[in-house]
Amino acid sequence: MNRAQPKSSPTDEHARRIAQAIAKGRPPPFNDAFDRYCESSPREIFAAFTGAARHMPPAGRDEPLAIGYLFLLQRLLEHLRYRTDRGYADAAKLIADFQADVVAQVEAGNVDGRMLAFVGGALHQSKIPASPELAAASTNQLVDRNQDGPLPTDVHAALAGPPRVSPLCSIGHTASCMRPACLV
Repeated sequence: MNRAQPKSSPTDEHARRIAQAIAKGRPPPFNDAFDRYCESSPREIFAAFTGAARHMPPAGRDEPLAIGYLFLLQRLLEHLRYRTDRGYADAAKLIADFQADVVAQVEAGNVDGRMLAFVGGALHQSKIPASPELAAASTNQLVDRNQDGPLPTDVHAALAGPPRVSPLCSIGHTASCMRPACLV
């Protein structure tokens, strides 16, 4: 009996390609076609976030793929910011809706503090300020997490420091990601 595999979306395919490139020590495959995808698919920020949360340990079992989704999320958010910089209200609303959705997922217990920190890093790298609600959720998660110990040094530095190195690269890949593709 044939088992039907769920069909991969373009978002899943892009995240897979990014993860494979990073695993081979190459920069993510960003090109004109990828930029067109990011420009034409702004609502995919939700799918990229869901994919990252689904695959990131401890809930998931595929950290490289989760990192691929995070790179994709960051690029999608950056393209949305470009639109907000040009005055498009729909882009600003989509960013606000996304941040509200992340907060709702945190409050529902579907997303842990680590994943929230990664999303904060993607927003920071995209030069999008966190909403007051997202900042409050982050503070609450960090307070809760400090009971188990502080965030790893590289995550804390990526979120707190100036954007010299992509936070997504510095998360768990400090030494291996110090290459031009990861420098901002």
